[in-house]
Amino acid sequence: GEALFAMAALATSVCAPTGLVRFPGLDPDARYRLTPVPLAAHVPAYGTDGSTPWWTEGAALPGRVLAEAGVQMPTIFPEHLVLVHLTRI
Repeated sequence: GEALFAMAALATSVCAPTGLVRFPGLDPDARYRLTPVPLAAHVPAYGTDGSTPWWTEGAALPGRVLAEAGVQMPTIFPEHLVLVHLTRI
């Protein structure tokens, strides 16, 4: 019923904004609540350009969409990561 995914940036991306990220292994017929996990060492540049509204508001999407199409992730600094929590609803 729950999943935790990590996205790490090893270097600065040549693409802006960062591409879509897919979440494999989810039940395609279930809906999932997608929320970021706050980290102790928060870096304020996450998604500040407004291209990732789910990052501040959360979102509920079908597993099929999350696995096949994906979602826009926020831009993160090199050598940093973000965690995304998915809960089946």
